[in-house]
Amino acid sequence: MKPFIFDAAPLIYLVSLLENLKHFPESKYTKQSIYKEVVEAGKARGKPGAFTIENFIKNGIIEIKEPSNKKGANRRDRASRYNIFIT
Repeated sequence: MKPFIFDAAPLIYLVSLLENLKHFPESKYTKQSIYKEVVEAGKARGKPGAFTIENFIKNGIIEIKEPSNKKGANRRDRASRYNIFIT
């Protein structure tokens, strides 16, 4: 099974659905830079979803992990590997 990899927008828009994602067996990842953008900046602005996402990370539902292969792959190519299509 392929992992779920979250960029900032999906984390923000899907925060209410993330509770259900913990029941899926696939790994769930986001990058450190996304954590800073969504959680740290969101908490500073008082966004309630930022605290929820932070708890998911603290509880191991979402992991912070950098991509293992950064060279030569643009965003659209990386997304298509995970059946995510950017228009």
